[in-house]
Amino acid sequence: LLDDAFQHRAIERDLDLILVNSGDKSFDHKLLPYGLLREPWMNINRGDAVILTKTNLKKPKPFLIRKIKESRLPILHSTTHASLSTLSPEKPDSIKKKKVFIVSAIGDSSGFIQTVKNLGCDIVGEKIFPDHFKYSQSDWKNTESLSAQVDYIITTEKDWVKIEHFSFTKPVIVVGIKIKIQPGKKLERLLIDL
Repeated sequence: LLDDAFQHRAIERDLDLILVNSGDKSFDHKLLPYGLLREPWMNINRGDAVILTKTNLKKPKPFLIRKIKESRLPILHSTTHASLSTLSPEKPDSIKKKKVFIVSAIGDSSGFIQTVKNLGCDIVGEKIFPDHFKYSQSDWKNTESLSAQVDYIITTEKDWVKIEHFSFTKPVIVVGIKIKIQPGKKLERLLIDL
């Protein structure tokens, strides 16, 4: 299973699933550096299916549905669900109604923020770094200074592995994300045909 490998054509593959964020806007669908695409949209036709992601968090815009349908690929839907990660150093019974500060360096921080909101937290601030950001202890110290009156700092599993060796003055909670692909005949057919 490879992430961001669609454009690496030399890799041997059995199934190409193209994930499209249901919250994408039309300006996202331009080539880097002006948008999020690593290659032209028309190359979607090399794929085997499209998975429309985060459909429980964001309703896809009509332009996005139209573009995906034009590909004539099977369209699957997935939802995103959060829980406290087993990596989390803090394990409270509940974080509902707790004051939290979000720290992340992922591609779609807005989706992560919505996911944390769905956990019932009171988000009092956030520090969003660019995707794949390499944290320093100094970055973390500055971030903690922004989160003075919170119960917890919340981050992603992807970010935790970059910061777990730092010293902390605030309790940190790691939120894990689970993806559920809606079952159905399209998914069964793709898997059977492997």
